[in-house]
Amino acid sequence: MDERHLQKEAKILLTDLSAGRNPEESRKKYVAMLASCFSSYSAVKATLNACTGWEKEDRIPDPDEQLLHDLLGEYAEGKSCSAEEMEQLLALRDKATRQVEAMTAYVDYFSMHESILNRILAGMEEDQSGMQPEQLRQLLEQFLFSDQDKVVVNTRIQQVVRLLPVRMTKQRFYDILTESLALYQGGELSAAEEFASTIRDLAGITVPDDEALSAFPDIRSDLRETREVLEGLNHGALTKEEAEAAGEKIQNSAELLEQLSTELLLRQEIINDLLILLLMQPYMKEEYLNDRYPETLKLMAGVAEGRMPEEGFGSLEGVQESAYGNILLLTNDLEKIAKDLPEQEGADLKKAELLTSSSLFTDLGKAVSLPDGERIMADEGSVKKVTDALLSDFDSVFSGMNRTMKRGIMGNVLGHVPVFFQSREEVMEYIRYTLEQCRDSAEYAAVCDMIKEITEE
Repeated sequence: MDERHLQKEAKILLTDLSAGRNPEESRKKYVAMLASCFSSYSAVKATLNACTGWEKEDRIPDPDEQLLHDLLGEYAEGKSCSAEEMEQLLALRDKATRQVEAMTAYVDYFSMHESILNRILAGMEEDQSGMQPEQLRQLLEQFLFSDQDKVVVNTRIQQVVRLLPVRMTKQRFYDILTESLALYQGGELSAAEEFASTIRDLAGITVPDDEALSAFPDIRSDLRETREVLEGLNHGALTKEEAEAAGEKIQNSAELLEQLSTELLLRQEIINDLLILLLMQPYMKEEYLNDRYPETLKLMAGVAEGRMPEEGFGSLEGVQESAYGNILLLTNDLEKIAKDLPEQEGADLKKAELLTSSSLFTDLGKAVSLPDGERIMADEGSVKKVTDALLSDFDSVFSGMNRTMKRGIMGNVLGHVPVFFQSREEVMEYIRYTLEQCRDSAEYAAVCDMIKEITEE
């Protein structure tokens, strides 16, 4: 069906549903129409992404790729997916999630060490003139508070805090974490737990799951070696050459992580769109599919077999965008309409909606809404347990750690927690006090240079 005609039909259908006209027939039509829009959208997107990813000659070998080739080819031929194949695809999605979580843990760990090494190297530079305090104050006030958007202001405060040398007691640091977690009282407990998990990642407490990266042995070996090198550094006694060598090691591993991340994210998009196609297959109807859907399947079949179209994908131009527009139109009332649908149909449509979201690794379990009585809410006691567990982990990490490393961890975390200042004056006072506590002119100049750099971006 032509997209403009389909959009008109969708608006009429939504009006009928809202008015309660022919409710049973309207709901059946809604399911078929939305499923067909999802299918038109994901068929194009999966084909384009598969072509983009699989035609690269220098891509990292992926032992799980064949399953995607097979499923795309079978779908293009009109074959139904078996229960076993669906389980394999869902398992691959879970595996990809673990792989990305492992890479994220490495990225956070390397980023923290890179920040510490950069600060050490900056303090070794010969030009240590720095900026005059009044000049720096004016620069910071303009950078931090010139925008009226509070989100922008808070983001910039976090940027600056990450650069400042930490001059606070461990107890004050713990108090800030405790206050940050207290903000989650009254919400769902899972949100507090996710925040605590993020803090662990930022502090390098989370140990990367090397087993999740077993499909990429060379990369896993490189990442593990770099982590071992960094763990063995004595940051308080590094020479310039040692710091530079460690920084270069981080950079090399970061490039590998970036390449692997790019490829895995693209693969995850293909997986998500394949899941949409397979979930929607029982519900879609030909009359609601895009006019160019048959052409899409022909191109999909070729890509699945490794044959990239010589003429490109010009014939599919605009299909993805039009289909997505209709998806947005129809899913606007999905939560309400799904309550009157058969449970499986409603859950599958919600899963498809989740899979089109910007979060590639979203939990598909969210497609099933829990009654309010089954949600675990965060009260003072449960938040205290989460907080105590987090602080206990920090006690273990900080035990026996050199001061430079400990301050680096605290600085990295403080630059990501909710802004803990109550006023503009308090922000500036914290910055002033911290800079006055720099151990020498070299550290002061290094911080000034880093602050100047972010204000000029």
